[in-house]
Amino acid sequence: MKVIALNAQKLNQMPKQAPIVLALGFFDGVHQGHQQVIQTAKRLADERHLPLAVMTFNRHASRLFQPDSPFRYLNTIDQKNGPYG
Repeated sequence: MKVIALNAQKLNQMPKQAPIVLALGFFDGVHQGHQQVIQTAKRLADERHLPLAVMTFNRHASRLFQPDSPFRYLNTIDQKNGPYG
């Protein structure tokens, strides 16, 4: 697995890629619902003979819309990356 940390500058400089299947989510702690999303994306990728990518974020969307509300992260971004980061 390859982990890529993106920012706006890197995103604009990335070369065009071949098609992929992307599972997109916050994935803070990979509970059964998250596992289902990733497994469904994997099944679709296998059916289409495409690579699978999983994209997560370093902060929850609620931090943008409710920045003063309390929020407890289950995992840090380093924990999400695991041994691959």
